[in-house]
Amino acid sequence: MDFELEHRDGRLRASGDMNIYSANAMKQRLLTCMESDGGGDVQLDLSEVAEIDTCGLQILLLAERMAAARGRSLRIVDASAAAREVLTLCGLDRLRADASKRAA
Repeated sequence: MDFELEHRDGRLRASGDMNIYSANAMKQRLLTCMESDGGGDVQLDLSEVAEIDTCGLQILLLAERMAAARGRSLRIVDASAAAREVLTLCGLDRLRADASKRAA
């Protein structure tokens, strides 16, 4: 399934596969959308992501670094079961907006 990214409801909503096969398009779309949005913190919805691999994770980390360099944060506000599993396995729950609620 191809990767898609759109602005919807004040969030960036990703769908499809975040993997090596869509890496170039994923990187370009995500970074372009981040640069053209309102300038606040980046809210990324991964609830419609079917698959995520290490390339997808690398691009999420790149987006997090780019947001931080601009004084912003990147937060995953919703995630599919596949995305949650990979984030947890790789120790990246900190990217999830609900991670601070669980820690409290």
